[in-house]
Amino acid sequence: MRLRAGARGSSRPRERDGHDERLLVAGFDHFRVVFENAPIGVALLTPDGRFALVNRALTELLGFAPDELTRLALTEVMHPDDVAAHGKVTANLAYGWERTVERRLVRADGTTVWVALTNELVRDGEIPLYVVAHVEDITQRRETERALREAEERFRRAFEDSPIGMALVATDGQFLRVNRTLCEITGFADAELLERTFQDITHPEDLAEDVDQVERAVNGEIRTYGMEKRYVRPDGEIVWVRLSVTLVRDDDGSPLYFVSEVEDVGERKRSQLELQRLANFDPLTGLGNRRKLTADLEEALALPETAVPHMLIIFDLNGFKHYNDTFGHPAGDALLARLATQLAEAAATHGEAYRLGGDEFCVLGAPPPGEAESYVSATVTALEEEGAGFAVSASFGAAILPEEAQTASAALTVADRRLYAQKHLAQAERGRPHDVLLLALREREPTLGDHCASVAELATAVGERLALPESELDELRRAAELHDIGKLAMPDAVLRKQGPLTQGEWSLMRSHTLIGERILASSPALGPVGSIVRSTHERWDGSGYPDGLAGEAIPRSARIIAVCDAYTAMASGRPYQLARSTRSALDELRSGGGTQFDPEVVAALCDEVRSRDDRAGVSA
Repeated sequence: MRLRAGARGSSRPRERDGHDERLLVAGFDHFRVVFENAPIGVALLTPDGRFALVNRALTELLGFAPDELTRLALTEVMHPDDVAAHGKVTANLAYGWERTVERRLVRADGTTVWVALTNELVRDGEIPLYVVAHVEDITQRRETERALREAEERFRRAFEDSPIGMALVATDGQFLRVNRTLCEITGFADAELLERTFQDITHPEDLAEDVDQVERAVNGEIRTYGMEKRYVRPDGEIVWVRLSVTLVRDDDGSPLYFVSEVEDVGERKRSQLELQRLANFDPLTGLGNRRKLTADLEEALALPETAVPHMLIIFDLNGFKHYNDTFGHPAGDALLARLATQLAEAAATHGEAYRLGGDEFCVLGAPPPGEAESYVSATVTALEEEGAGFAVSASFGAAILPEEAQTASAALTVADRRLYAQKHLAQAERGRPHDVLLLALREREPTLGDHCASVAELATAVGERLALPESELDELRRAAELHDIGKLAMPDAVLRKQGPLTQGEWSLMRSHTLIGERILASSPALGPVGSIVRSTHERWDGSGYPDGLAGEAIPRSARIIAVCDAYTAMASGRPYQLARSTRSALDELRSGGGTQFDPEVVAALCDEVRSRDDRAGVSA
């Protein structure tokens, strides 16, 4: 009974042991499946670091067969530079330190792979049994990190060493990062800028535009913007910069910061401002020139009708030519500069002074009601100077804007006509030598007088088509009437010869423009007319006489007279040549346009002739 009892009693432990063994085997089989099919390398290492068991992912990663790896220690497949550092890992694991490390392993083919080793020490009480190592390939991540570090280093160097200012700026304007060049441009140290916003150092007049652009960028209306603006340095100095800004957003589209490029354009801006000054101001007197006057006139005429009316006053100096001829050009320039300073001071109370050229000045002002007369008087007085042997004064013409003119050109025309009307009244004596010479020309050769009268009438009409000012038209008319005055000195045999002239006769005839200039120069009032007469036989291509002038170097009035003289001669005939038809004469002039004649003047004359023929019902 005892034996049976003993037998029954002894069978239960055996049954339990078998069950436990089956569970253990099943658990180990499950472990093997998980171990072998793990997506990353897994190894069991002995306490001294040798491979005891490796999975397929690890053998594929390192390129060794399983039996090759299990004959090696971990340090034998580790990069030599990492072995020393890895020696402490097992010791540290005992204290729970350094569970995950990054190391380089050397594959069977000699190539290197970066891995993350996550180690877990398994112990039996205090006795280390083995280390479970998870081996994850992080080569791509390390390459990405390396590339990122290199990119960051390149950005840092490009940012820090850029020849232009660079800054990272928060969306509220706070400087987040600045480079050395920006500090040099602004005059602030790095730490000082980082305590400030761009608003703190921007010129007040430029701030509104910059802030508006920032707001538009943050709101998504624009991504980048550029502008020229001014910074105010700590010492108060103004520096001009060219700003280029890009907004950087995160993956969700939220604004992060601005990247700002800041280029110092101070030198270029100074050059630009100097060019603008030269373009708009007279270099001798410092007054605004005709270009600036035209712009200011247009601005004044654009004002609402409720604004105070403006007054345009044009001045022409009397007696300046005599002063210039007597004392020389340097003294004349000094006189102009003195008078300009006086005029600027007188005009400054209600406007601005300008120099139009030569001895012509101008004032554009807006005197209050009741003060216009005193304002004109003050400006006229400013242009007066007397001394031993000279007296300089000014004639003037004025126009009220916009009452009397609605455009800049119309305003100048009205004032100019009134100026020369005043000069004509004040210097009526100037007409007498002119009349005497015309009479002498008619008495010497009646046909020349008629010819010159026809040329003068046509030249005046052409001059009007070319929009010559009143003063130039008057000079043109008188020069056209007297352009053949030098022929008074020509022998009758040459002047009235039937047929072509000989070479010697041509040489004599060509001197008539110089003789005409000398005759006219004997009267101071006709000196400018003489200069025009001298050039009436110059050619557009420079092959004329007496000076070989070309293009616009020939006085405009002389160019007009040359074309009108040629047309009148062809249309009316000469002693040795029959008159041509209008069409033939115009064709001849057109063929000479650009060589003998100014093509613009030829076109104006053709228009004038056609207009006259149209009015008369004649076909050209």
